[in-house]
Amino acid sequence: MRAIIKTGYFLTAKGYINRLVDYGKTHVLVMTEKGKDLFQVKRTSIRSAISFFYFKRTAIREDVEPFSRFTSTLFAIIIQCFKDKSKLQKLKNGLFRISLLGTRCHFSGLERVPAILKLVKELNGKYVLFNYKSILESPQCLRLLETYDLYCIIESGTYSFFNENKKNGKK
Repeated sequence: MRAIIKTGYFLTAKGYINRLVDYGKTHVLVMTEKGKDLFQVKRTSIRSAISFFYFKRTAIREDVEPFSRFTSTLFAIIIQCFKDKSKLQKLKNGLFRISLLGTRCHFSGLERVPAILKLVKELNGKYVLFNYKSILESPQCLRLLETYDLYCIIESGTYSFFNENKKNGKK
């Protein structure tokens, strides 16, 4: 937002200019290139849309509709905020998609070692990969997710069940 405030304007995905008229504590006042009317976008909706995009890692303009009526402006603000860390593509159907660059790291096998979950949290990790079979055997690991405020992706555990059945002589 500082770059937008400094320049006084920002571009939409199609290249239209949106002028920043006022930057208040609760809202941002914007005027479009085509329109004569001013409209405001709440700063809470901007924060929510940015959090949504950061979590989802890819979005089209329609994905930000729940946050504000002015989706083009909100999408343009997201583009501006992540301009160096994202890629903007025009799809075959004419829609624009913005995607964060880089990979997301998932720490795995931590349901067996709770002390490392604390270390992941201290290193600003957000995602862990848990094995379904281990979750069934130890419900404590779900409480640890709440304790350290982590997101969990659950691996099916099929391979673990297969190996267990193989050891027991079952098919």
